[in-house]
Amino acid sequence: MKKYITAEKAEHALRKILPYYFIGILIITASAIFAAYLGHFSYRMGDWLINYQGGMIRRGFLGEVVYQLARYTRINAGVYVVIIQLFSYGAFLFFSYRLLREQDTLLPYAFAIFSPFMFTFHINNLHGGYRKEIVYIAVFSFLTWAAKHFPIKKFERLFYGVLLLYPTFILSHEMLAVYLPMLLVIYLLKLPMNKRRVLLLMLFLFPSLGSFFLSIYYSHGTSHQVEAILQSLIEVNYAIDGSSGAINWLDKDLSFALKRVKEALTHEHYIYYALYIPLVAIAYLPIRNKFKLITQNKIALILIVTSFVGMLGLCVVGLDWGRFFYIWLIALFFLSFLYDDPSKNSLKNDPHQPISMTTIALLLLYFQLWHLPPVRSPLKALPITFTRINIIRWSKPYVLIASYYFPSVKEKALHYFPGMKETLSRMKRQ
Repeated sequence: MKKYITAEKAEHALRKILPYYFIGILIITASAIFAAYLGHFSYRMGDWLINYQGGMIRRGFLGEVVYQLARYTRINAGVYVVIIQLFSYGAFLFFSYRLLREQDTLLPYAFAIFSPFMFTFHINNLHGGYRKEIVYIAVFSFLTWAAKHFPIKKFERLFYGVLLLYPTFILSHEMLAVYLPMLLVIYLLKLPMNKRRVLLLMLFLFPSLGSFFLSIYYSHGTSHQVEAILQSLIEVNYAIDGSSGAINWLDKDLSFALKRVKEALTHEHYIYYALYIPLVAIAYLPIRNKFKLITQNKIALILIVTSFVGMLGLCVVGLDWGRFFYIWLIALFFLSFLYDDPSKNSLKNDPHQPISMTTIALLLLYFQLWHLPPVRSPLKALPITFTRINIIRWSKPYVLIASYYFPSVKEKALHYFPGMKETLSRMKRQ
């Protein structure tokens, strides 16, 4: 048995696998969305359905749009959430594929492509994905692609259009204000700056600043508002369990959030999220030269650091540490496409360069034996049992759907996935 293959063969194999890989992810993603729809999940569905039926409240804009659509069309609100999620994930995967396919060589991106926090983050742990940030990620992927393909004037108009819409993103979830600087880096690297563009940028950013302060002002909801939102969802034929979940968190204040983070650091071992830093870094090391070019632009560096510091601020008041890092890491990944690697293309210079089978084996282990936990104890993401291997995790949406339609499957499902007991019970109640 050969101990290595040539870089040329590895590149050819990677390009052959890539479309099937993305199609497979989309199919699993769609299945998980359908399972969440059947179960009326309080986070994966409820997060999208926060609305203004109890009065002005943070995170309510998109949910209010969905509520009004459901009310006037008499199509239940969950259907609209499914459509938004499918469209957003589809756009994210489509433009990611287009950007990757256009690279001279994919090999430097191999560990990023198959990293368990890039394209499979949401299916490696179903609690971490399917939230409103996927709209941000879809827009980010499209703008990155547009920056590489559209002429300057067309891209500039498009970008200003996105900035005009961005206040609605922040009103849908205030944390997206933290990731706006990463979006501005695309503008900065695509367009030569002048006084006119600086003034226009400031003008278009002002509404986003206003919507952020508005979200902060209405950050503390009341139990009355929570009840009003839950009741409004019953009216549009898509009830959400109010005992826990995204809607239930709306009446919690800052002191409660700080207390929960403090408890997580001591009792849920949140400090061990640091273990994932070197694992994440592995995906970016082969494309580090691209980041060197980006950070040569001092303003771009300031924007990236500002977003990173803001993300750390989110970790002080929120429990979804892995999710917060994931959004920033995805944005950083897309920024890498804006510059070509200044180093020599080793594949073109030496297509017969050997790649050891050990490297390929390590890539497979990297792909399957860990994932970036979105929330809760980071130690639970380690593959202690076979059910924690990522490819086994991908079967969970199908197990949930099968258990919903065929109750006889439920007992077997709980045998292999005992942690799904609460989820299956919720699906049965609905």
